[in-house]
Amino acid sequence: MEFNIEKANIHHFEQVGKLFDLYRQFYKYESNLIESTNYIKDRINNNESTIFIAI
Repeated sequence: MEFNIEKANIHHFEQVGKLFDLYRQFYKYESNLIESTNYIKDRINNNESTIFIAI
């Protein structure tokens, strides 16, 4: 199986937000997909995080 590694951008907010929401649930936080997606969106838009994804 081959993957491409890409830097997350505006086209990946929803996918990365879902993954971040699952991460939060693992640590016993309530699921909140909108909050998780907005958090990721803000971090990327404000250049506060660089996130790479395998597609």
